[in-house]
Amino acid sequence: MNYSIVMRGNPRYPEQGKKAYAAAQYKGVMSLSEVARHMMDHGSKYNDGDISAVVKTLVREMAELLREGYMVELDEMGTFYLCLDSEGAETKETFRSDRNIVDVHVGWRPGRQLRQLRKGMHFEP
Repeated sequence: MNYSIVMRGNPRYPEQGKKAYAAAQYKGVMSLSEVARHMMDHGSKYNDGDISAVVKTLVREMAELLREGYMVELDEMGTFYLCLDSEGAETKETFRSDRNIVDVHVGWRPGRQLRQLRKGMHFEP
């Protein structure tokens, strides 16, 4: 993987100055159809249309399950769950979901194989 070196400071402690950190340099973005084609090229017995259809259906069903309050565990892909961003209310009694919950986003905890990506990687500046 290619990387560049960037200087970054800690906004909480600006007096500490900046330090050098690695920043990933990506080759591009792979679309769903490109990933499906890549899977076919690597021996998948499913065609790219089937792969795309399954992924699109999975996303639709995951959204439904997450909205219903489930965490969704997809083995080595990891576990998906909802996170709520809310503004504080003065008391529990004055908290209103329509006013205080301001956003919902998906959290993700990768499975073991994705957590161990660092093993076997080679880095090039």
